[in-house]
Amino acid sequence: GLSAKFGCVEKPLWRQKLYTREMPRLVEGYKNAPADTKGHYLGALANLLVHIPRAAVEPDLPKVLPLLVQAIKANQPSAQSAALSLLSALIRPDPAAKSSPGASTVASLLQGHLVTLVSGLLEGARMRGQIKVRCLSLDCLSALPPLIPFSSLFPHRHLVTASLADCLSDHKRCVRARAAECRNAWYMMEG
Repeated sequence: GLSAKFGCVEKPLWRQKLYTREMPRLVEGYKNAPADTKGHYLGALANLLVHIPRAAVEPDLPKVLPLLVQAIKANQPSAQSAALSLLSALIRPDPAAKSSPGASTVASLLQGHLVTLVSGLLEGARMRGQIKVRCLSLDCLSALPPLIPFSSLFPHRHLVTASLADCLSDHKRCVRARAAECRNAWYMMEG
């Protein structure tokens, strides 16, 4: 790979520079693209965001989060996987950040996209042939009950617990374990 050992010049903020230069172009390209190529923009954006530090993404969350939710519902496993990885990282608290808005900001932004997000995560949890997408979808679903207020999640509780019954009989043990943990988190939600 490229490193200083091989004569490459490394700059510490190259990820942020790449993000600030390419993110607006990808968002604009997504908005202007025909329906059959929108998935490519979502995949590129999701794969770009996975490698960017969380602190650099947080100021743009109101613009980025709706596109992440769309990427989760896309029919491209690589875009779904990257979007789910980023969403999982955003949902979980960042121990390194001291003054970051963190999970509370993400929770308030997610509430506006909850219907689409829950349905996309349930589709991902039942996706055959893509174990990484299934596991990440279940991880994100299990992280929602402690993060989002009970009053917002309660209308989705029956749908989620009923839909996870299929995942409990999955042929992969790691999917079954995550489905059981997720279903328990949704059953144990407190109001």
